[in-house]
Amino acid sequence: MYHSRQEDRISALPDDLLVRILLSIPTEEAVSTMILSKRWRFIWTMLPVLTYQERKESVWLFLNKSMEFHKAPVLQILSIRLGPHCPTDADVGKWVENAVNRGVRELFFTLQWSADPTRLPKSLNTCKTLLHLRLSHKILVDFPTSSCLPSLERLQLYYVVYKDEASLVALLSSCPVLELLYVMRNEDDNVAKFSVKVPSLRVLLYFNAMSPDENDVVDPGSLEKFELKDYVGRKEEKELVEYILGTSKCLRTVTISLRSNLKDKETIMETLKAIFILRFDVQRVIGDGLLVVRMVENLAVGPNNRH
Repeated sequence: MYHSRQEDRISALPDDLLVRILLSIPTEEAVSTMILSKRWRFIWTMLPVLTYQERKESVWLFLNKSMEFHKAPVLQILSIRLGPHCPTDADVGKWVENAVNRGVRELFFTLQWSADPTRLPKSLNTCKTLLHLRLSHKILVDFPTSSCLPSLERLQLYYVVYKDEASLVALLSSCPVLELLYVMRNEDDNVAKFSVKVPSLRVLLYFNAMSPDENDVVDPGSLEKFELKDYVGRKEEKELVEYILGTSKCLRTVTISLRSNLKDKETIMETLKAIFILRFDVQRVIGDGLLVVRMVENLAVGPNNRH
């Protein structure tokens, strides 16, 4: 009897409070509350945040049904993470299409199925509401020159495959207010020349399993923070660091992490330190395989200028 009264008290709360309660539990559990009573039947459909993580083979079916019945006018966040259990014939693009039609603000999509990389729907190319986009693994990045993402501020591309270099350029060019870019690459991403020319960019994290190529192009004009991961001391890597230092006008912090299995970390670290000392009066924070350089001045200078 006591539990029944407690349930009735909760059920009597306004819809917006019930939605806030459901936001504190996993999406799958929130959806299951529909069986509690008629009062709860459609509360979950108003959730502004949906998160799906593959735990079993049936998750894609659950995702299909829950996205079909979801009715919130605005979808703040859609996060989907699917692994090898996801059927290769699943129409994953329609989930993204649904989110775009709902004015999604943040979209996180990780696909690690056994099929080939999949294209996302064309509607994503011109999504006006999107603020944050993260694509991971078996996603084919295919953006035409007509793409326009006017609100996108944060972009994360983790081990995706690009249709070609033109698609990468088109994607970045479509983001006039992009401030943060995280890139992690594999050797089979179909891009030889990785070009980053985004005037509004303030933070760049770049990880290339192959090491930066001499053809990679980064325009660091407005860059305030630069991170380079898995550094091994190759010529191309040093040239990239030197180029960033020599051309950025707003750089405040540079973080370089060495590959964990390097045998000559101390030598490589000393070489890195020399690159910075030649150009800046800096404050250095050095750990095991990690170099963090904070510029004393919020101003980049040339190799012959010292403060």
